[in-house]
Amino acid sequence: MDQSAPNHTENAFKCLESLLDRQQEFIGISLEVLYWNSISFELFHIAQQKAFMGGYKEAKSFLSQSLEVAFKGISDEWLSYIKGTKCYFDGNLKILQKEISTAGENGVLLMRLFEGYKKRGSVNYTEDYGGI
Repeated sequence: MDQSAPNHTENAFKCLESLLDRQQEFIGISLEVLYWNSISFELFHIAQQKAFMGGYKEAKSFLSQSLEVAFKGISDEWLSYIKGTKCYFDGNLKILQKEISTAGENGVLLMRLFEGYKKRGSVNYTEDYGGI
């Protein structure tokens, strides 16, 4: 999915559906890990879309699915980013803080989530993610 596209998170459902329809084409071949990364990526962006709309319970459900699938992928940094984001919604600041250093470029986003939650004592994803 092209993140630079307008409303890219709104397209995540369509992208996920398309990927799931083609699952059998990727299982058992060298591209399988990339397939699972893509599934995790789309599930994450659905979670993000739910979170931006205040649907934190739904967001946590999609994050859990994204995390489960990410274990089949190839990126430890992506895995740390999803773990850290889920910890933010769970209020687990100890593990969230640990994941910051292993999330690569997304560590900056996890740091904003951590600092926002620590300051306020609760989730406000729109404010913390975007610094709004």
